[in-house]
Amino acid sequence: EKPKAATVAEAAVVSAEKPSAERMEEPYTGNKLINQEHLEIHLVMLQEENQQERRRAETTQQAVDTSLERLLVWLQAVHNSLIDLSSEVVAQDARALQTVRGAVEWLAKHPCREWAEPEKHLDRMLDTHEEQIRASLAAPRPPDAEREALKNE
Repeated sequence: EKPKAATVAEAAVVSAEKPSAERMEEPYTGNKLINQEHLEIHLVMLQEENQQERRRAETTQQAVDTSLERLLVWLQAVHNSLIDLSSEVVAQDARALQTVRGAVEWLAKHPCREWAEPEKHLDRMLDTHEEQIRASLAAPRPPDAEREALKNE
């Protein structure tokens, strides 16, 4: 039993180190050995590609997580600022912004790979939040005394 190669380079070296007599004892066996070597090299290459893809996916997920965390902080800051105005005029905007924050929070709590599982789940979640935002913004606004005073001047 020969040792498994860990990298493509090692697999190529292992293959090159085999005596030609071992590779070519008889045509069928020689071809079988060559095919086995080729498959082993290909397997090592695929394993390396898989590891690289996993690292890229992990890096992407970390970037998404960091971005969503920052967005949540910013959205909460803007929401708090609107609430501090203590005005009914911006109350529906604050509700709509809170709904946006809820959608971002949902995304932040789920890894990217779960966003679309089950199928159409992300679309339904986004549609629901969009409906809530539109409903908040469509509600009639109470009169704004300052704005009315400016119009009358």
